[in-house]
Amino acid sequence: MSLLDKIRQETETPSVKVEQRQDSLIDKLAEDNPESQKSQIDIREDIEANLTAELASFPPIAQKKVGVRLEEDILTQLEITCKENKITIETFLEAAFIACQEDPSIMNATVEDAQTRLARRKRAGTIRSILTKSQNLYKKAL
Repeated sequence: MSLLDKIRQETETPSVKVEQRQDSLIDKLAEDNPESQKSQIDIREDIEANLTAELASFPPIAQKKVGVRLEEDILTQLEITCKENKITIETFLEAAFIACQEDPSIMNATVEDAQTRLARRKRAGTIRSILTKSQNLYKKAL
């Protein structure tokens, strides 16, 4: 049996069986519902409607993911800060952007720093490219 056949078989009949579990959120919403004579279907529909309404109140999250490359020291400090505060880098970035938007002077200083960093990264990329080309030419000459 090839690896591809094994993968196909696993997708058709998974070897890991997942037991049904109780969802505490649904149980809590069902307990909060005072009309206990409703059928299970009505209760489920009410719960789904409440959850859908609550979900609609949150801002939408973009499907596009942004790969961010950071300086090693900054990434380390950012990870430590996020772990200490039990937040993600993405939510920190969102909050930092909102804070910058609220204060134009902070936004201007941040954009200027970003432009400086971009110029520095471009220069570093050019240097790496030149070094690689130089090394490749040297190898061909030997």
